[in-house]
Amino acid sequence: MKNPNSARFAFRKWLAQAFGSSDPLSLIVVFILLLSFSILSSAIESFVQEFDYWRVAAVLIFSAIMFVFIFLARRWNRDLLPTVITDEQPPQAKMLIFFLSPAVTIGTDEEKQKAMAKLAEITGKIADQDVRKAISGSWRMPMEAIAYHKDRLKSIIVIGSSDSTSKITGKFTTGTHTQTDLFKSLVNATTDDLDSPPVVLTISEFLSDTAYERGVDFESVEDCQEALNQIYRHAREKNLDEADILVDMTGGQKPNTAASVAAAILIRRRRFQYVSTRDYKVRTFDVTMRYDP
Repeated sequence: MKNPNSARFAFRKWLAQAFGSSDPLSLIVVFILLLSFSILSSAIESFVQEFDYWRVAAVLIFSAIMFVFIFLARRWNRDLLPTVITDEQPPQAKMLIFFLSPAVTIGTDEEKQKAMAKLAEITGKIADQDVRKAISGSWRMPMEAIAYHKDRLKSIIVIGSSDSTSKITGKFTTGTHTQTDLFKSLVNATTDDLDSPPVVLTISEFLSDTAYERGVDFESVEDCQEALNQIYRHAREKNLDEADILVDMTGGQKPNTAASVAAAILIRRRRFQYVSTRDYKVRTFDVTMRYDP
């Protein structure tokens, strides 16, 4: 992970924020500022070469305007508030990213094993609501999302959780990285009738990085966010547009939900989705900034 305190990191961050925006208005503002600084430097050069009261006045007035502009920009920046736009009928995505929850959470170990065995036997078309109803537990929601996006969906990235041990009770919990193969089999079994079935990969397979073979710590916002950053970066290398990628925040735990929001909040065209556990409706959310003085 890059050092956020380094001078190089700070410079690259400023450069990306100033010139990396796809918003035409932002680029126009940056251009005007650069032009203004150019005019100021020319005026100062002329002032040094040939002293003139009018040039002195022009430089002082221009400098005062620039200081006022900076002061107002910083003041108004405090009035920029994040706002979430909900889309009840979102456009279909080409890539879905899932934080995988345990397939079964209720019952004895024997009952859980039987429930997982039933999941392994499910076949049929994902477009069939009865097939999706047969998928009980937390995996019903990602399957509903896949069904919604199936006509454009090209790839599915699955992030499993790593093993953990409770610091309070000392209880060991096996992570969902051990269930990714079962989830992949379930998706493949219910989408093989599609003209172009989506490719299902774990994060380790997608990034070709063995560091993720045993999953990601779902209790760590930093680890979840870094995993998402790596996926977005790799997807860009494959010429996939930000708007065609959706991070599903239904599964997992609260920290990965925070990471999903953080991954989208500062980057235009990034969105995340949630599948309701009540009506199984797919909704997407776009975090933008609004001015509220």
